[in-house]
Amino acid sequence: MSKKLVIGLIMIIIFSAYAFYNFQSALSPYSTFTQAASRDGQTQVLAFLIDKENIAYNRQTGSLNFTLQDEEGTLAFVTYRGAKPNNFEHAESVVVIGSFKGNHFEAERLLVKCPSKYEEQVEGTK
Repeated sequence: MSKKLVIGLIMIIIFSAYAFYNFQSALSPYSTFTQAASRDGQTQVLAFLIDKENIAYNRQTGSLNFTLQDEEGTLAFVTYRGAKPNNFEHAESVVVIGSFKGNHFEAERLLVKCPSKYEEQVEGTK
């Protein structure tokens, strides 16, 4: 084999390994709050609003506080700093992306999953 071919193959292998590593780290499946508490860095948790009456939004600080329950039944107090989504109270589920700070989950991003307005309507309703 020529020297250029060997160097080219090594470069391809290194690039492929680097691309695969970055692709794997970009995939972040949903975690539970228990898993998120044991990890360093960001994680994303799919959870459900359980106490819609106690959602607190402070306009001065831009802080949204609420409680979520994950699929395992673990409860977590969540703080999100940012604009409150318009349809937040109607959410079926919420994806919070962030990490634990002390005993609460601090969300950097918030994704609201609402019921679809395109679902089949019950006969006789509009």
